[in-house]
Amino acid sequence: MLFRFKRLVALLIDIVIALVVGGLLLGVVVLVLVVVDAGININLTKYASLIGAVAFLFGYILVNYHFLRNYQASVGKKLLGLKISGATAVPVLMLRTLIPVLISYVAIWLTVVSFVNYVIGFGPAKKCGHDYLFKTEVVNA
Repeated sequence: MLFRFKRLVALLIDIVIALVVGGLLLGVVVLVLVVVDAGININLTKYASLIGAVAFLFGYILVNYHFLRNYQASVGKKLLGLKISGATAVPVLMLRTLIPVLISYVAIWLTVVSFVNYVIGFGPAKKCGHDYLFKTEVVNA
């Protein structure tokens, strides 16, 4: 039980570090886009989610690459005395580390999309997003 708890805490440490580094990278990118603005007409709010996701992933890779290459552990795992055994190639370790993060990121967005889909149903037409998509309607039997 303690081992699973340590793995969970290590993951949370990795996510917090990646969010901080990704947030700093995102801030630098936005600052450069705003300050430079040399004829680049980009609507930042339209791409904020994508830019944030890329900054998070890049921050995650940037922080963990050194640790995975030298210690076979992410930052959180290294801090808690854990390591990944069985794989030694850095690309394998990076994929092994990134895939759960990507899955959780996709799961969060699917939850948001699903919620919005049903919230739309409370509008005046009483149709959810999938009703509009498939041109269906729910009626009393």
